Amino acid sequence: MTAAQFVDSQAEEAVRGWICSNGRQRLKENFSGFSDSWFITTRVIHEAASDIEAKGLAVNNLTLVEHFLAKGTLESEGGNRIAFPGSDCWEVIQYAVGKIRDLYFKRRAAEIFEQGAKGNLTALQAISYLEPLATGPEIETLASRRFNAAVEPQEAVPRLCLAGQGVCTAGNLALVTGAAKTGKSAVVQAILAACLDGSEHLGIHGAGNEQGRAVIHFDTEQSRYDHWQLVRRSMHRARVTTAPVWLRSYSLADVPTEERRHHLHSELRAAQEAHSGVHLVILDGVADLCRDPNDPAEAFGLVEELHRLAIRFDCPIICVLHLNPGSDFKTRGHLGSQLERKVEGTIALEREKNSEVINLWMPPSRHGYLTKDQGPRFAWSDESGRHELIEGRRKEAVAQAKAEQERAELERLAHLVIDTNGPRKWGDFISDLTQICGSKKSAERKFTRMKAISLLSQALTGEWELAA
Repeated sequence: MTAAQFVDSQAEEAVRGWICSNGRQRLKENFSGFSDSWFITTRVIHEAASDIEAKGLAVNNLTLVEHFLAKGTLESEGGNRIAFPGSDCWEVIQYAVGKIRDLYFKRRAAEIFEQGAKGNLTALQAISYLEPLATGPEIETLASRRFNAAVEPQEAVPRLCLAGQGVCTAGNLALVTGAAKTGKSAVVQAILAACLDGSEHLGIHGAGNEQGRAVIHFDTEQSRYDHWQLVRRSMHRARVTTAPVWLRSYSLADVPTEERRHHLHSELRAAQEAHSGVHLVILDGVADLCRDPNDPAEAFGLVEELHRLAIRFDCPIICVLHLNPGSDFKTRGHLGSQLERKVEGTIALEREKNSEVINLWMPPSRHGYLTKDQGPRFAWSDESGRHELIEGRRKEAVAQAKAEQERAELERLAHLVIDTNGPRKWGDFISDLTQICGSKKSAERKFTRMKAISLLSQALTGEWELAA
C-alpha cells in the first residue's frame, strides 16, 4: 500500500468549507499540532489561510478571493466561488479532521517505508523518522492520564452549593431544571449574586471568587431588557452598585444558533486571558446551542463539547434547561437525557401544590443529595420586589398546612353541632356528630381532637360548648 492511498478528499472538502467560514482558529485550538501538511487535496486553501492570518486578517471568502487574485491563480482555484459551504456541524468537522490527521500519520509511515525499501534510508534513519509518529499527541496525552498512586490530584472544591450540598466542581457540568415559570431565572440571579458577594442567596452559595476570575453568563432566552433586569437584580441582591470587570454577561437571544457555540469558545479564550482563569459559566438556555435537542447525535455532541470545555478551562459549566411540557421530572429531549447522565449535580425546581412557593432540591449526585423535604424554599415578595427565601423546610410546611386544614374542618363540625342544638352532654354530642360523620368511632376521634386543640370547653353543668 502506497502513501498516496491514505487520502480522504471528502473529509478534506468538509473541512475546507469550515476554513472558509473563519473556523480555522477553532481547529488549531482543538487539535494539538494542527498542520497544513495534514491535507493533500485542499492544502492550497490551508496555506492561503496561513498567509492571510500572518497579515492579521480573518480567513473568509472575501480575503481568500483577494489572496488568489493577487497571486493570479483565482480562476484555477475556483474563481469567486472558491469558498463553498462545508459542514457547519462541529461534530462532523471533529470526525473529519481526526480522520485526516490519522491518515497523515499513516501516509508519513508509508513514505518512510517506501524510501527504506528503495534503499534511500538506513534502518537508523527510518527509526528516527518513525519515532515522532509513535509519540504523537494522542500517545503523549494518554500516558499523562495514566493512574499514578504517587501523584494525588488536587481535591475538587465545590464552586456552587445548595443548602451545604456540593453541586459542581471545576471540570464538570451542572444542571438547573424545572417546569416553565418555576423561578429558574431567580436561581440564575442567586448564582450570580453568590459570585458577586460570596454570600448565600435563596439557599445557594459558592466558594467565593476572591481571585477575580471570569464569570461568564450567556442568556439565550430573554430580550435585552429582561437580560439587563436579571443582571441588575443580581447586583441589587448582592448589594453591588458597579459590575466587576470579571462579570461577563451577554444577551444572545437574537444570535443564530450556529454562532452561539462559536461565541462560547471565543469568550472562554478571551476571559481566560483577561482574568487569568474562568470561575464558572452559566448557559441560561443550553438547548439554544443546538438546532434540535431531540437529535441524539447533535445532543450527545453538544454535551461532549461542553464537558471538554469545562475540563480545558478548569471551570464548571451550569446548564439551564426546561422540563418537557406536562412532565414533573423529564428534561427536554435527548439533550436533557444526556445531561442528566453526565452532570455532576442538579438543582431541581418544583412549585408546591396549590402554592406560589418554589422548592429547591437535589437528586442524588456525586457530592450531595437533598430531598424535597430538606431543600430551601422561596417565593416572590411584593415588598422587596424579588424572590425571597422562606423559613422552614417543605416537610414542616406540609405538616403545618395539614394541621390548619384539620383545624378548619373540626371547627366546622363543632359549630354545626352546637349552633344547631346548643351545648351538649358528651353522649348527645357524640350522637349528633355520628349522624354527620356516619361512624361513631370517627365521631369519638374527632371529639377527642377538638378537645386536644382547645376548640371545646366543658361548662360546670357538664355540657360541652365552644371555647371562648
